[in-house]
Amino acid sequence: MTAADAIATIATVLGRYVFRAADERSLQLQVQAVLEHAAIRVSSEVPSAAGRYDLLAEFAGPVRLVLELKLAASAPAVERQAQRYALVPDVDGVVVVTSSNRLAHELRQPGTTELGGKPFGVIALRSF
Repeated sequence: MTAADAIATIATVLGRYVFRAADERSLQLQVQAVLEHAAIRVSSEVPSAAGRYDLLAEFAGPVRLVLELKLAASAPAVERQAQRYALVPDVDGVVVVTSSNRLAHELRQPGTTELGGKPFGVIALRSF
């Protein structure tokens, strides 16, 4: 499996659900539970040289994706954070998972399918 395939898999799995979260920690727990239910190996609050990953999803291959969860934030700040994660050698791709349609739209600008030469994805969750 490639990192791009893994991103598509996560997007498909998360797209089946509606999320309700008052804060990022609650969202993180919900997303982790859904991914684990789909038999995706997930670790939370993983320390690294670039910071602490909200979630790290691991697939056969091996493929390791960092998932950064955001309820709302500035797109430039989130992109800088994702760029730091993409520069870590054992990370194969970075995904921003957000309940903010505005943030998702701003991050999905042309030319943003890669960061640091690695696949980059944005998943806008259905939420209420």
